[in-house]
Amino acid sequence: MLKRLFTPLGFPLIIIIFIIAGCSGAVPSEGTHVWIDVPIDGLTIPVDQPIHIEGHAASSEGLAQVEIWIDGALTHSIDTTSVADELVYYNHSWTPPGMGHYTIQAMAIGASGTASEADFVRVLVGDVVSPTPVDEEDADKEPTPTPTEVVEEEMPATTVELWVEPAEVQAGECANIYWRVENAQSVRLGNSEVPAEGHYEACHCSNELYRLTVTDLDGAEEEHQAIIQVTGSCDAAPEEGEEPPPDDSDPPPPSTDTTAPPAPTLNSPSNGSDLGCVSSTALSWSAVSDESGIAEYRIEVQRHAGDNNWSTAPGTPLSGLGSTSTSISVECGWTYRWRVQAVDGAGNVGAWSGWFQFNVPLI
Repeated sequence: MLKRLFTPLGFPLIIIIFIIAGCSGAVPSEGTHVWIDVPIDGLTIPVDQPIHIEGHAASSEGLAQVEIWIDGALTHSIDTTSVADELVYYNHSWTPPGMGHYTIQAMAIGASGTASEADFVRVLVGDVVSPTPVDEEDADKEPTPTPTEVVEEEMPATTVELWVEPAEVQAGECANIYWRVENAQSVRLGNSEVPAEGHYEACHCSNELYRLTVTDLDGAEEEHQAIIQVTGSCDAAPEEGEEPPPDDSDPPPPSTDTTAPPAPTLNSPSNGSDLGCVSSTALSWSAVSDESGIAEYRIEVQRHAGDNNWSTAPGTPLSGLGSTSTSISVECGWTYRWRVQAVDGAGNVGAWSGWFQFNVPLI
């Protein structure tokens, strides 16, 4: 260790070593090394006086950091950047908390994370009884501090909730499938991409299974299932006293419903949102109700490339949609707007919703 050179003959020798190293700007030695020049080992220091810690370090792979440890605890880190074998000067000022013996250690970290052996000195602060002398050979066994480990932050876990209300219905009645997903890349109901939270109304004459596919933040996919339990049958025989269903061969009676359904409320993408440069996006809106039921939803999508000259987006308009969401293809560098209208079971066409606009920038 370098401190052994601080003897009547060793001190001039270490001065000569640093003069040679300073002239060349490098230390011809493999590996990572560190020295404490000041204070010298065994120095006595008055109470409340700062201790100036100075030294040099070098590494054949270039230095990344020098750490100062006091009594086995990391006190200060000095970031540095150097080329291979370049001799680097470091310094730090530390004030002892009170009287006593203190061990000061220095450790150098190479560019690849390799750590040097620690150099150390012991100092006495104030007028206290000196400890039992430590054998030189045992002193070399001073435990080397462990470099500070970098803990990688774990990705948050994906949470999925999927349920049906009501869980059981009579044949021909409707139920809603609800979902709520957190910390996921994407969510699909069947083959359609949907928002992370939403619902879907469905009416069936028999049991129906729905699959919700979630892509986690790390890219893994997981599938969740929900089933609508249906009791009875849509074509069951009428009970005693009930009117039999009309003959399918007879034309249906003319509808008396002349009221158009209301305009849907748009959900996402929200108005004025910026989606980044993506190739597709999911459009979703809230379901509307009508005494004749909803036969379909229609979507109109327009776009412009920055000149406010709106034109119909490729692949649109869309019609015949039975759900409240659908996915469309988009191109980077365009501004889009979209709106939705509903058509009820009697053929009445509802009013268009207002326009929602979103951007798909180039970058």
